[in-house]
Amino acid sequence: MPPKGKGRQPVSFPAFFLKWGERVGWQVPDFHLQVCDFLEWQRERKVLKVFRGGSKSTLLGRYIPWRLRGDSDYRFLNMSATAPDATKISVDAQFVIDQHPWCKNLRSTRRGQWKERRWFVEGSTDARNPNVAAFGVLSNVTSSRADEAIFDDVEVPNTIATPPLRAKLRTKMSELTHILVPGGSKLYVGTDHCVDSIYKEQIEDGADHLVIPLFAKMVLHTQDQKQPTTDFMFDWRLQQEADLYVVVGGKLLDPKQYQVHGVRDYRGGFVRLPFRPMEGTVIELYSGNTWPEYFTRAAIRFKRNECKTINEWLSQYQLLARSLKDVRLNPERLIEYPGEPEIRQVNGQVTLWINGVQMITVAAHWDCSLGKVHSDANAFSVVFSDMNGYLYWHVAEDVRGEIDSQCLEIIKIVRRLKLPAVTVETNGPGGHVPTILRGALQRAGVRCAVKESWKHTQKNTRILNAFETPLSGLYLYAHSSVKHGPAAKQMREWDPMLLEQPDDYLDSGAGAIADTPVRIGLDPDGARTVGEFTDWRQGTGTADLAMDI
Repeated sequence: MPPKGKGRQPVSFPAFFLKWGERVGWQVPDFHLQVCDFLEWQRERKVLKVFRGGSKSTLLGRYIPWRLRGDSDYRFLNMSATAPDATKISVDAQFVIDQHPWCKNLRSTRRGQWKERRWFVEGSTDARNPNVAAFGVLSNVTSSRADEAIFDDVEVPNTIATPPLRAKLRTKMSELTHILVPGGSKLYVGTDHCVDSIYKEQIEDGADHLVIPLFAKMVLHTQDQKQPTTDFMFDWRLQQEADLYVVVGGKLLDPKQYQVHGVRDYRGGFVRLPFRPMEGTVIELYSGNTWPEYFTRAAIRFKRNECKTINEWLSQYQLLARSLKDVRLNPERLIEYPGEPEIRQVNGQVTLWINGVQMITVAAHWDCSLGKVHSDANAFSVVFSDMNGYLYWHVAEDVRGEIDSQCLEIIKIVRRLKLPAVTVETNGPGGHVPTILRGALQRAGVRCAVKESWKHTQKNTRILNAFETPLSGLYLYAHSSVKHGPAAKQMREWDPMLLEQPDDYLDSGAGAIADTPVRIGLDPDGARTVGEFTDWRQGTGTADLAMDI
C-alpha cells in the first residue's frame, strides 16, 4: 500500500506523476503509468528494465519526492555508476519538491540540510542520515543507513568491461545489504550491458521485475546458405502494415521496400523482400512500438543505424542480456549435439561413434592450474574428429581437488571415453604433473599414454589459431555440457587484447584442437572419383589379390 503520510493526504504514485505531467504539459504514455504502479508497491528486491530513452531516471526523480511526501523519515541511498550521475537524480528530485503543487513545505528550511548530494525534508527525525544521499556505486558508504537503495544504471561499460570489474561491482552492491535497516529494499534500474548482467541475475534469483522493451514483438532470422529465401515469417497478429518494422543488415527499411502478407491473421504472416539477402545477414522483424509518439520510424532508423552491433541494439532497446562489443569467439556458432560416445566392436575391431557418426581421432588436453596466480580452473578438454574433418568438443571440465584427486578424475574420463593418450601442458607449474599422472594410470591399470607439451606461442594467439577457423566454417561441434557450460561463457567474454582474463577452458580446448590432425573429407556427392582422378587416400581404393588354393 502507499506509505502513510504525516499530515498530508495520501495519494498514489500514478496520480502524483499525472499531476506533475499536467503541470508541465507532458503527454504521459501508458507504460509510464505501468512503471508508476510497479514502483508504488514495496518489495525486498525489484528490477526495472525499460528501453534506453524510456525516461527511467525521470520516473525515479518523481518517485523519490512522492515517497518522501508520504513518509518524511524515509531514507534513500541513490547509487549510480558515478557520483555525478547519482547527483543528477538527486537534484531532479529537489526540483520536483520545489515545483510540485502537492509537495508544498516539504523542503527543509534548516541550514545545511539542502545540498545536492545529501539533503533532508521537513519533518525528518534522523539528524545523521539524510532522506536522500547520492553516491557512486564504488564509494564507501559503510556508516550510512537507509530504507531503500536505488541502483540506477550502475551497469555501464566502465564498471563491467572485464570479469574482475564485474566481480568488484557485485561485491560493492552486496555491501549495501548491511546498510539497509530491517524491512529495507533494493531497486535495480537499468539496461543490460553484458551477458551475465546484474539485472538478469536478480530476475533469475526471484526478484520482482518489470521489463518493458521498445518493441513488444520480435523475431530474428539469419539468411541460410543452404536454403536462401526472400520470405521471412512472424508468428503474431499484425493489425496493420505500418505497425511492422523490418531491419536487414542493421538498416531499417522503408515500408515501400517490402511486402507484408498475413495482416490481421491470428496465425501471423511473412515479409517478402524484393532481393535475397547475403548469406549470414540478420533480418529483424518488430512490432508493438511501446512509445510511437516519441520513437518515430525516423528516430528508430537513426538509433538502429548508429548501433555498432546487433547485440548493442538488442541489449539497450529489446533488453536482452548481450555483450555490447563484437564477440570474437561466438559460442552461438558452436553446433550443439547431446549424444554420448558409443563403443562398437565388430570382427575384433573397436570403433567409436557419436550420434551415428564414426570418430577417427581424439585429442585430450589438460591445462593444470595448480600454482598459477591468475587461474582458477584445472581445465581438461577432449576433442574428437570424424572422417570429414569435423571437430567434436566433447569435454570441457574443471577437475578439482588436490593433484591426486585430479588424476583420479582424469582416469575416470579416460576409461569412459577409451582415450589412448592425454597431453599435459607443462608450462609453469605443470612440469611435475605428467609424472604424477603416469604413476596414477599405472596404479589403476589403465593403458593410456601421457604426452608433455611446452607452449612457446603467446596464449591468445594459440586460442585464436585453434578456434577462429573452425567457428567460421561451422565445423566445430560441441556437446550440450560444453555449449551451456563455463567454456561457452569464457568464449563470449574473451578479449584477444587482454593478457590476463579467465581462459582456462579455451586454453585446454585450443590445445586439444591443435593436437587433432586436419583431414580431407569425402567427396560431398558421395563419389569416390573426381573426373579421371581416383581417391588417393590410403585404404580407400580396391585391390586384386591372386591366390593358389
